[in-house]
Amino acid sequence: MSARYSCKVLAVCVLWMLSAAAAGAQGRGNPNPLRMLTKTIYTPKTEFFAVYRPYVVGQEGRLTAHLSRITDRYEAYPESSQLSLTLSVAGKTLEVKKPTEIERSGHFAFAFTPTIAGRGTATVVLTTPQGTERFVIDAIVIEPDLQTAIAHQDAAPAPDGTIRYSKENAWDGRFLTQPAAKVALASGKPATLAVPKAAVVMLDGQPHVYLQRDPEAYYLRPVKTGDSNDRYVALIDGVREGDRVVTVGAEQMPRK
Repeated sequence: MSARYSCKVLAVCVLWMLSAAAAGAQGRGNPNPLRMLTKTIYTPKTEFFAVYRPYVVGQEGRLTAHLSRITDRYEAYPESSQLSLTLSVAGKTLEVKKPTEIERSGHFAFAFTPTIAGRGTATVVLTTPQGTERFVIDAIVIEPDLQTAIAHQDAAPAPDGTIRYSKENAWDGRFLTQPAAKVALASGKPATLAVPKAAVVMLDGQPHVYLQRDPEAYYLRPVKTGDSNDRYVALIDGVREGDRVVTVGAEQMPRK
């Protein structure tokens, strides 16, 4: 047997072993080699936060939707909420599912097994007495096999100092995030970028705000403050217009 042929056989064996090991690890309950992905969508009434992993043909996949009603705080949608998920690939509807698991209010999990590979969309429909809302996750990818899914993953992100704060913690306390926006702090003065005073926390004598990366991850960002009134304080540096910051419940969040 030639050296070139032996190398080819060895390479094939290694790839097969890696794929089998990864699949076996999933079956034994070991850490899933596919990293979590998230999608966040806001409407005037609802925060939709989905958590899922890349999907693989023939393997059961999950999508967990965290649904919060937006009032003066985030309130978990009740377990009785009417939801469905439609998975479509290349214009073909593969699945139409109701939640297969509801751990608690606000937490709705869908399980499904894709049958074809490709790019598609997952659409979650929420129906309430007030109307219907649709949340579309574009660019859902279904890989032909686990090894391909692993190879197509982005590199693992480096630690970036994010502070974790679960939706369960947010629902169980008073908690809300809002986009930083321009506000007129006094009559006749031009609007300036500002946040509610409750958004600002002091750390080592310096003002900070919690800047949202996603609904369960935040940066404790130092800011420079300016003028204020009885409700708002201007931010001169550290936050851009439209950045979501914690405006209710900042005092209850961990500092690191």
